[in-house]
Amino acid sequence: MPSQPCVLLKHGELAIKGRNRGVFERHLLRNLEWALGEVDPRARVERRAGVLVVTSPNAQDPQRQAALVERAREVMGISVVQPGVRTSKDPKATAQSMLALLTEQLGTAPRTFAVRARRRDKNFRMTSSEMATYLGQRVVDELGWSVDLNSPDTEITVEVDWRETFVSVRHLRGQGGLPRAPRWGNGSQSGGHTDPRRGLL
Repeated sequence: MPSQPCVLLKHGELAIKGRNRGVFERHLLRNLEWALGEVDPRARVERRAGVLVVTSPNAQDPQRQAALVERAREVMGISVVQPGVRTSKDPKATAQSMLALLTEQLGTAPRTFAVRARRRDKNFRMTSSEMATYLGQRVVDELGWSVDLNSPDTEITVEVDWRETFVSVRHLRGQGGLPRAPRWGNGSQSGGHTDPRRGLL
């Protein structure tokens, strides 16, 4: 698959809510679709294990992707926002997408870096450590950057999922907390939907 811009959304606090987790996730999904739809009607939110993925044909435009990122950061229940790319699970394709992302967002000036790889697909042919080593060597070879696992200038996050791999180099703080239950009726926002950017449940 060709590399595509995306935004990864993490919602750590929902993991502690036990039987109510599904309810909170549904609230969060509805709130995100409403909030992001105001910025980009073509935006879509997809569920993955422990992460939500925002995609849109319009995200090829860096300004449109930036608008989605900023709106996602305002939604209650989102703790981390990671703009990046989704690409093939083939390690060579992942490396190419990673290098293109690094060059586009950070340039080629010397810096230190670390690759943090994670496999949600445990059947993937490389371990997390092997993937990190392979991709790190590609950065050293292609860009001449130095590895620093303790205090790098840049952290490259690679997440191998069941259908694709996600790569990101920016980790932005979201609002955190818990999502509000959407309320429909007499509200003043967009046909009565309570603004999901305000307050806690």
